[in-house]
Amino acid sequence: MKQYILKTLLACLSFSLAGCGVHAVEKSPEASLMTATDLHYLSPSLMENLDLAKEAAAEGDGKTIIYGSQLTDAMIETVIKNHPDAFIMTGDLTLNGEKVSHEELAAKLDKINDAGIQVLVIPGNHDLNNKHAIAYTNDGVQSVDSIDKDEFVQIYHNDGYDDALSRDSDSLSYVYRLDSGVRCLMIDVNGSSILGAVSDTTLSWVEQQLKKAKKAGEPVLAFSHQNFLVHLDLFTDGFRIANGDKLLALFQEYGVKAGFSGHMHCQHIASKDGFTEAVTGAVSILDSHIANITIKDGTLSYQTQSVDVDAWAAQHGSTDEHLLLYSRYARNFFKQSIYSQSTGDQKLDDYIADLNAAFFTGTLNTFTDQPDMDQKISSMNDAMMAVYLQSVLKDKDKDMNAFSVSLKNE
Repeated sequence: MKQYILKTLLACLSFSLAGCGVHAVEKSPEASLMTATDLHYLSPSLMENLDLAKEAAAEGDGKTIIYGSQLTDAMIETVIKNHPDAFIMTGDLTLNGEKVSHEELAAKLDKINDAGIQVLVIPGNHDLNNKHAIAYTNDGVQSVDSIDKDEFVQIYHNDGYDDALSRDSDSLSYVYRLDSGVRCLMIDVNGSSILGAVSDTTLSWVEQQLKKAKKAGEPVLAFSHQNFLVHLDLFTDGFRIANGDKLLALFQEYGVKAGFSGHMHCQHIASKDGFTEAVTGAVSILDSHIANITIKDGTLSYQTQSVDVDAWAAQHGSTDEHLLLYSRYARNFFKQSIYSQSTGDQKLDDYIADLNAAFFTGTLNTFTDQPDMDQKISSMNDAMMAVYLQSVLKDKDKDMNAFSVSLKNE
């Protein structure tokens, strides 16, 4: 009889049987992830005319698309060296959804999967059904094939979709569960039936997934291309998920504490109602940000780093001066895109370029602002630019490259 009682107690301790009323102490999961966004990869085969491609990039925010293949290879080697549990890319994988760009990028990402690191991707607003998918040829700009949502899954089937714990029926959203028990909720609003928003079907699916995670006692991290929160006064329509409040309500109800996105191209962190979101800067512009996410002892920590393309180029024997000095090249190229909107005042133009560089890299807390230049900004003829720059300065004292948050539900 005593032997039977002892066996029963041991079984209760080992398996936490509900009928026994005894529960083993749960160990907090540990995980290591890396994330990147807005790579805007363009296949070299679509850049026969490099000057034309570079000129087009300079008209934007200085994406270094002509070196996209090398940047991608350097990023992949960085990820493999750090060897996280998963590498997550939150959309705008390609410049404008070119099919050949998607196919080449997926093949490159397989190197990470082959190294035993799970790649997880979702599409951005540039990646699907894009009428602006083009090639830069010596005969000018020519249209090329883009892809639809089904082709996206076919191309990136190794990158989260094949092994998803659950997939949504109305979008390319899915849940991936790491071996540690951490669940990555990948929310897509670009292959959704309501572009830029989560449909009622997807919201219902999200709630089901959050219920299951809560019942299992496993933390959930949210990932999207568009933002969950408003990060800047002018970055609202088209930037934040249109009905993001409904997602935030679910996050609050089920204890989701952190989310990660892109789309804005700048490095920024914001919090609301117990939820913190990091927008990682576009890897395709200056400083080439990627980020590390670690979970240990119930605390999540986020910290950015730069892809060291300079070192990669030297290691691989490059003779291209721009690659060997890539960090300087990317910063100068970014500033040139800002100078294209000249005010006619060289000192003010320099100040605005430096201010934008600090904002996009999340380093305004180290930026020395100049009251006389700030005064000039407030009286600029370009009212929209003035409002934008003044709103940028509101967060000048915050470190936008790191945060930590407890994942424990009080």
